[in-house]
Amino acid sequence: MRDEFTARVKDLMIGFVIQSRDLRRDDVKLSYRLDFYISAIISVICRWLDHPKDMTVEELAGLIQEIGSNGVLNSL
Repeated sequence: MRDEFTARVKDLMIGFVIQSRDLRRDDVKLSYRLDFYISAIISVICRWLDHPKDMTVEELAGLIQEIGSNGVLNSL
């Protein structure tokens, strides 16, 4: 069930980003970039849902924002 949910959320998020930024839907590299980025966010959220005591939701949001802004390697 989680796989179906995450696939649907990913599709919705990718569609939202493409539409809100007026991006080309036929850009193959963009599709891969968005898939990578959105999949990472969903994975981190799912991990937190399995281990909510690891950090607060505010800390999680800050971590996602930091990684999104700085990149993974610069956030290590």
